[in-house]
Amino acid sequence: MKKILPVNKPPLTAYMNHAPILSILSDNEKYLPWFFLNYIQMRVRDDGMDFYHFYTSHYSCPFFNTTYLSRQFLPKYIKHKNICDFFTHCIDDNYYIIAIIDTSFIELYSSSNRDAHPIFIYGYDKNNETFSVADFFNNGIFSFKNTSFLELEFAYKNCDDRSYWMNGIHLLQRIEYIPKYTVSSIIDSLKKYLYGHETSIGYNQNIDENSVFGLNVSYDRLLKEIQNYESLRPYDNRLLPVFCAHKIVLKMLNEFLIKNDFSELVPLQLEYDYLYKQFIILRNNILKSRLKNKIYDEDNESQIYKLKNIEINLIQDTINILENEVKKAKTDRLLY
Repeated sequence: MKKILPVNKPPLTAYMNHAPILSILSDNEKYLPWFFLNYIQMRVRDDGMDFYHFYTSHYSCPFFNTTYLSRQFLPKYIKHKNICDFFTHCIDDNYYIIAIIDTSFIELYSSSNRDAHPIFIYGYDKNNETFSVADFFNNGIFSFKNTSFLELEFAYKNCDDRSYWMNGIHLLQRIEYIPKYTVSSIIDSLKKYLYGHETSIGYNQNIDENSVFGLNVSYDRLLKEIQNYESLRPYDNRLLPVFCAHKIVLKMLNEFLIKNDFSELVPLQLEYDYLYKQFIILRNNILKSRLKNKIYDEDNESQIYKLKNIEINLIQDTINILENEVKKAKTDRLLY
C-alpha cells in the first residue's frame, strides 16, 4: 500500500517554517495574493531576519487547519503504539506532518551529531517501508527524499526536543480558502515594507513587539552580518539566503501583476531580475572571500548601498504605477 500527498517545489525555502507549507500550496496560483502580502515585508529581530511571523507560520496560514500534538500526549491517548502506524494513518486522512526528530538517526543528514530538527512527512510506501520526507538534509538544499520506517521511528523516539523552539507533531490539513485581497492591499504592503511599518495586522500575522520592519533595517542588518562574516567574526549564515529569497518574492510579484493586466510594470521586470541576480553574485563573492580568509571588502559595502537604492526606486515606481491604475479604474480590483 502506498500514498503520497501532493507536493511541489516551493518558490522559496529559507526556513522549515516556510518550505513545507509553500510546497503544499504551490500547486496553483490561488495562494499567490496571500503569499505576496505575507512575504513582501521583512522583519528583523535580535536572533535573525525572516518574512511573516517565524513561530506561527503554518498556524497563521489560512489554507490549513493545524493540529498540534505534544510528545507527552501521544503515548497517553493514541492507541497506535508504533509511531509509524500513527503517521501512516494521518497521511491516509490527508494530513501532512511536521515532526521534530533527532537527525542523527537518519542517513539523509550528513552529520552524526545529535540535533533536534523538524522533518516534513508527506507520504509512505508500506511495500518498501519508507516515508516520503523533505528537509534541507546534507546539501543545504530543500529536497524530497525517502527514509525508512525504522530510521524515522528511532529518530522520533530518541529525540529530546526540549532544546528546540518547536516540539511535538504538527498535522496540517489543507482546506478550501479563497483569498479576497485587492490591489490596494499590495500597495499597502509595499508601502509598509518601504517605510518600515508593522504589517502584522490584517494578513493573518501576529503582532511582534520585539521586531522592527522594512527595507532600511533589513539592509542595515545585512551589512552588519556581512562585515562580521568577512572579518572572521561570528555571523548569522541564514541571513543572506533569506535576503536573496526576498528578491525572488519581488520578482514573482511583478510577474504576477503583469499577468493580471498591469502592463505598465513590464519595463520594471528587467530591473527586478537584475536586482536578484546581483544579490546572487554578491552572495557568491562573499562566500569566496571567506574561503580566502579575506578581510572585509569595501566594494561589497558599496554594492549593497547601490542595490538598496535600486530597490527603493523599484518599489516606489511599482507603488506609483499601481496607485495610478487604481485611480484610473476608480475601483479597487480583487486579485486571484
